[in-house]
Parts: sequence; C-alpha cells; structure tokens
Amino acid sequence: MQRLASELDKRGTVDVLHNGVVDRNVKIRLAYFKPAHGMTPESVEQNRANVLTMNRQLPFDPDSNQTIDLTLFVNGIAVAVAEIKNPCR
Repeated sequence: MQRLASELDKRGTVDVLHNGVVDRNVKIRLAYFKPAHGMTPESVEQNRANVLTMNRQLPFDPDSNQTIDLTLFVNGIAVAVAEIKNPCR
C-alpha cells in the first residue's frame, strides 16, 4: 500500500493504472484496458475482470463529518470525484 500511494503521488492515477507498480521486483498490474483486437482471449477476460464501482457520501476527513458526494473507482483506486450541488432558484 505504501508503494502504491507513493507511485500515485509521483506518477498520477492514469499512469499507475496503465503501467502498474513494481514492488520488490514484482510488477503489479492494477487495471487491464480493452485490447486492440480479440485474438487473445486471456486479454479480453482480464479486461472484463476489472471492477468499476461508485461510492456516495465518502468520508475523507476523520476529524469532521465532511464527505465527497460521489467517487468512482477502478479496481479499488479512486479515479474521479464529484461534489454535487442542488440548483439555486
């Protein structure tokens, strides 16, 4: 987890998802993107195994009740957040 957090800080989420993380000479793939063709069934299955999730009202500060309204995750890694506002009238 420390290596992942460090790499996310240094390289950013998109690069880490695309290229993975190396820790103790082991490459850890964090996401599998759609292959250019379907000729390798293993690549297609790896892509289908990605887990896309959404979380509403995610607390981000343990010392307060503040939350992020909407967070999108790819394989447990936050890739987008949104603060949803009510329209003013």
